[in-house]
Amino acid sequence: MLSDNSSDKVCGHIFKLHNESKVLSVLDDYEGFGTGYDEPYLFRRDLIAVSLKQGSQVESWVYLHNLSVKKLQRIPNGNYLNFKKS
Repeated sequence: MLSDNSSDKVCGHIFKLHNESKVLSVLDDYEGFGTGYDEPYLFRRDLIAVSLKQGSQVESWVYLHNLSVKKLQRIPNGNYLNFKKS
């Protein structure tokens, strides 16, 4: 789910897809999204404008958590890899 707070950040990588439909099919399968998976999906895939470090934006496919996040711990710096649970 997207945050309503424009100052929230998520760290990640952007990749150019040379065979978009094939790559997205594999990623959808990995994320349990789409045909053959029970709804509600844990993640959904959306095409959104992503802000880059330099300030420009690019449209990118992203997988967003699709269920309630009320009981999940927030990652304040947006970097899951450097996150330490309290």
